[in-house]
Amino acid sequence: AATVRVRWPSGVVQELHDVAAGTLHVVEEPPLLALTPASRHLPADGRSTATLLVTPRQPDGSVRMGATVTARVAHGGGTAAAPRWNGSAWEVTITAPATAGSSVVEVQVDGVAVGVRPRLWWD
Repeated sequence: AATVRVRWPSGVVQELHDVAAGTLHVVEEPPLLALTPASRHLPADGRSTATLLVTPRQPDGSVRMGATVTARVAHGGGTAAAPRWNGSAWEVTITAPATAGSSVVEVQVDGVAVGVRPRLWWD
């Protein structure tokens, strides 16, 4: 096939070119979101922070630096700071609430919600 387009559940669109027929191809989604800590559990102390990295991609997998990224805590407690470009990804700091529970973060790239909504637990 001259071009194969994969639309991942996260919303990332990936294009492969000159894909040979009759063979098995393993295609991996380029990372869009990364959350630290990986356990997604933090103390509910009103000051602990998690870091969400958002890396918008071009169809060829390269970083799309001109994208507009927004993030907000859509459900639960805590706050999300405005995304900052760190030179390779958009970085969002999420601060814990003072009470236990969980939160869901909604991320938008160029005004379109990303198909994955990370959850954090405040213990």
